[in-house]
Amino acid sequence: MSKLGEIIQFDKRVGFILPVEENGKVRAAYSGESVMNEVDALLADLARGGSSGDARQDHILLAQAIVPPIAQAIPYTRWTEMFFMPVNYSHGEDNRLAVEDITTLAWQTTGESQVMFTAPGYLWTRPTFIEFDSGIEMYWRRMERAGWNVLQRAMERVRSDIARQIDTNAQTALDAAISGVSHNSTVSGGKVTKAAVDAIIKAAQQIGFPMTMAMINPGTMTDMTSWSGGVFTSGLAEEDRREMVTSLYIGRYGGIQWYTNPNCPTDYVYFSGPASNGAYEQRRGGMRTYSDVDIVRKLDLHTVLSGEYAWYVGNAYNYWSLQVTS
Repeated sequence: MSKLGEIIQFDKRVGFILPVEENGKVRAAYSGESVMNEVDALLADLARGGSSGDARQDHILLAQAIVPPIAQAIPYTRWTEMFFMPVNYSHGEDNRLAVEDITTLAWQTTGESQVMFTAPGYLWTRPTFIEFDSGIEMYWRRMERAGWNVLQRAMERVRSDIARQIDTNAQTALDAAISGVSHNSTVSGGKVTKAAVDAIIKAAQQIGFPMTMAMINPGTMTDMTSWSGGVFTSGLAEEDRREMVTSLYIGRYGGIQWYTNPNCPTDYVYFSGPASNGAYEQRRGGMRTYSDVDIVRKLDLHTVLSGEYAWYVGNAYNYWSLQVTS
């Protein structure tokens, strides 16, 4: 049985051909010629190990074997990173964090009175590190017949899955802190409204922790194109309003820099001040891969392990969330 590369060749003038030698020259074969029988036999062998009796199906299977499948999922990019200050640790290094426990008092005084002292103190906390992993089984025959880098695709998908798990845990830490100080607002009607966002901006300003950035799903941001009043009418230049509608980029509104990510939940908008004023994402080590061979089952084993992660929100007043309900 001939190899695929020996049967199908590439001619830069006409593309891929089934070559036939004739009078010392190579030309493309046409259906019905003897080389087609060899190709059909190769198709059947490649596809299922024997002739199927269905030439069309065999050709479809060959196309699947030499052309990578179209990706149906975008690579996952994290959206929670902007809310945490990253801090890296080496193995064996203590990840303890100081927690302020300061009580200071001041009194009305006179020239003859003595000063009263208070002794501020500190507590310590050590966030718990967690890690994530995944495993891939790659059968030898599957890799031989695929025709594209199956392993690379699988590894990219696993990295996305691990990133999604990291984001899920970071969001849980963020939600718990926000809920603890009742900064989890809601807006009904299935849309983000200007009034709801303005209320958060005002409330944050009143307590002295103004919001400086926000994360929103690009689809949810379309709700903002229908807003009116303030910067969305007289204060926003025509070209800026056009840019907002066409590219879904708003830039700054209410002193907030707006960011979009398709992986941010569609029913939430997250707000925060500078990450350095609120929370830490502790990291130890990086992503690692390990491989082994199972000769009994005729496959390769690949394990992907993330680095270790821990989260700590030290100032929950630095964050708000807006949940969109129906």
